[in-house]
Amino acid sequence: MADCRQGGDVAIGAGLLQGLTPGSKLAILPSALSKLSDAVGYLEVKLAKNLESQLAPVEFDGKPALAPTAVPAGAYARVAELAVDYKLLVAKPAPTAGLDKETELVNSVLDELVAKPKSGFHIALVEPGKSADLRLAVLREKSMDGAAANASDEPALWFLPASGDISLKDGSKPPRIVIHQDGRDKLAENTAKNLTTIFRATGLSRLAAASDYRPDEVSVQFLIKRQDSDVLEPIESSTVPRVSPGDQVHIAAKNGSDEFVDINVLYIGSDYSITHIVAERLAPINQQADQGLKEGLLAFTDTSFGMERMIAVLTEAPPQSEKEDLSFLAQEGVRAVTRAASGTPGFSDMLADIGMAPATRSVMRLADKSGPKGAVMIFPMETVPRA
Repeated sequence: MADCRQGGDVAIGAGLLQGLTPGSKLAILPSALSKLSDAVGYLEVKLAKNLESQLAPVEFDGKPALAPTAVPAGAYARVAELAVDYKLLVAKPAPTAGLDKETELVNSVLDELVAKPKSGFHIALVEPGKSADLRLAVLREKSMDGAAANASDEPALWFLPASGDISLKDGSKPPRIVIHQDGRDKLAENTAKNLTTIFRATGLSRLAAASDYRPDEVSVQFLIKRQDSDVLEPIESSTVPRVSPGDQVHIAAKNGSDEFVDINVLYIGSDYSITHIVAERLAPINQQADQGLKEGLLAFTDTSFGMERMIAVLTEAPPQSEKEDLSFLAQEGVRAVTRAASGTPGFSDMLADIGMAPATRSVMRLADKSGPKGAVMIFPMETVPRA
């Protein structure tokens, strides 16, 4: 990435779309071919826009902070440490006619949860209509467009995607919690459970920014086998294929590096469930007696529909180490609660952080040879009913 100077500030032509976030650190290199060990200093991202970032010199890795004017003209900046922001932006429910008391109760519970230490999640509340990862709504299902004749008339807290879209079709209905004015404690408990589940699933998806494997080192390809067909269709990470009950997902993975690599495959459902499917160790290219990992992973059912993700997590395996097993990330999805019952951082550290609710941000050091490598590859897909 070419570096330029504007007054006393340092700016580069890369930003959020390239995976840079505030807190990430970049090495200042003499040329594009230089190694990270050749760094003459470091810059920290202070402000990131879609295609541009503002940086400031920072003391890092034993090197003092350079004055902005000391950054060599024509120097290159390369990511040395990625900062992944886990914080979940949650839009509060908008006022709904006839449900003022219920909305007030929900907002009070949300304020309580945000202030609670060691909650298992980290969220920031924003006003209704503002940009958010998750939107909340207080509604009666019976009052919604397309509601069935026997739809519930009980007020409920609905957990909606960033778009705010609601579908009442079987398998696509958003999770919800029925609100009882005398059930504050249960509402808080169930809301906290849902937010924890959503936070963990969202955090795993955001790790796609953290990758230091080159494409030629490890290749991972997911493929779709349609019902009544033997053809395997490759899934491209830049597209969102549609799949239906009876379709299958297969994987073909090969290690082209000189080190052992562990691969874990997980599936994030539209209900924020995380399913751990497989954990395997891939031999280095000079020790392979087979063709890597090739197998069928799962077949789709008609239990839920919506946007879902296949995730491949790659971690370099040090000699004689135990195989990386990410089954601890598995979790059930968010379910509807319709009744209130009576009564130096490395890549593996970032994965563990998700299960422990990091303080909104985690970092991964990137280096030429020191420290195990890692990567997360995400392949989205949309599950729809079979026509």
